[in-house]
Amino acid sequence: DEQALFTALGMDGAVSTWLAAGSGDHGVAVARNNAAANKLDVYVPMEVTDDATGATIRLENTADIAALPDYVDGNPLGLPEGTARTRFTVYTLTPVAGFTRDGAVLPVSSGQEAGAFAYTFVLDLAPGEATTIRLEWAL
Repeated sequence: DEQALFTALGMDGAVSTWLAAGSGDHGVAVARNNAAANKLDVYVPMEVTDDATGATIRLENTADIAALPDYVDGNPLGLPEGTARTRFTVYTLTPVAGFTRDGAVLPVSSGQEAGAFAYTFVLDLAPGEATTIRLEWAL
């Protein structure tokens, strides 16, 4: 059956599959959802790396708002044009002691989902803005 094939290939979208792809014993996976009702997701590349002490998420809003139509870079929330508002959920196998954004404490909500620790936060990125999120394992 098709579902069994997707599961065998690790393509079923299960959180455990994402975490297994992480390096080391900690595992980390990041899911994100556009929270601004626009089409800027593609203009915010994300790089995730993890190491023995935590993980780092790097983001940059590369949108050129002068070249984009309103339905791509606008929003009904009253945010400045080109602002990418994104809801992130970080899944880990190891509990996290804390999150920072560019060195400042980043408040997150925490829980568990599908046997993993889940941490959620929302970020706004203006056009051209880059940011680094760092999480430290609670070892």
